[in-house]
Amino acid sequence: MTFGQQILATLIGTVSGFLLSIVLFWIKEKWATCKTNSFVVKNAQAELDIGISILEKAKNEISKAIEKVTVQDSSVFVNINYSRMARMFLIQFYNSGLMIKKLTVDEINKLNNIYINFAEGSEAHLIKTLDSYSKGETTPKAALNSLTYERELIQESITDLTNFRKKIGQ
Repeated sequence: MTFGQQILATLIGTVSGFLLSIVLFWIKEKWATCKTNSFVVKNAQAELDIGISILEKAKNEISKAIEKVTVQDSSVFVNINYSRMARMFLIQFYNSGLMIKKLTVDEINKLNNIYINFAEGSEAHLIKTLDSYSKGETTPKAALNSLTYERELIQESITDLTNFRKKIGQ
């Protein structure tokens, strides 16, 4: 083998090894990204499940309160934990760029509004309304209007969260 052939063989071997290492690195990164994305999607779905569960419980509590107000029972109390609706993994889902791939901009805004609507302030407003009703400061009709609105908002939000959960799993 001549000196030129040795140089050419070495060059071909080096370039081939370099290209193979790039391909292997790309495959490894693609696999790691798919694994991470799968983890983020599953956690976002679990977080939506938790939100749906919290809203279902709140809807049941509000339905019981509506029944009490309807019969003008002033000992109305609701135990609602909107503050337990976490969005840590939904934020991670958003930051990873997956949310914009799975949901439309309108759906993302709707999801954000759901979590804004069911914050501690909303919970406190509902409790204040019932407290005012119990003290006779609010009419039964006003309390019923507030409770009915809240229950309808919850039902709409449960439907939306369920649809979002299905959509991000596709």
